[in-house]
Amino acid sequence: MRIIKFRGKDATGQKGWVYGDLVHNMKVTATGLEPRVMVGGYEVVPSTVGEFTSLRDKNGEEIYEGDIIYSEFPDGSKTNCLIDWDEENSCFGLMDEYNYRSKLEGYDFPMFENAIFWHFRKHSKKFEVIGNIHDNPKLLSKSKHA
Repeated sequence: MRIIKFRGKDATGQKGWVYGDLVHNMKVTATGLEPRVMVGGYEVVPSTVGEFTSLRDKNGEEIYEGDIIYSEFPDGSKTNCLIDWDEENSCFGLMDEYNYRSKLEGYDFPMFENAIFWHFRKHSKKFEVIGNIHDNPKLLSKSKHA
């Protein structure tokens, strides 16, 4: 059975990353009701919420949407990649750092590739989580491993 869980950054900044079920509900404020997003019983920053892919890297660490993966191949090539949800194919996909930078520059061809994700995971000598897009966006600006 597939494990469905999420992570998000605690909105108060006190807990860091929290893990668990995803809940959308309302909170009472002085001005009325406001929407909130919660993970594992804690209110989180909505833009940081990521789903567990049900996969682990070569060190056994769980891979979440928004993670940055370092991959190294037998031919000596290496790259950092972003894991995210591919809306078009309804699956998790991977975008390498070149395509990520192209997307930031306004090109519309880059997309998350499911086939590449599985190829990288299967054939790389190293396939490990080195950070995430929320805490470490510079890992995709240029490879620290290159």
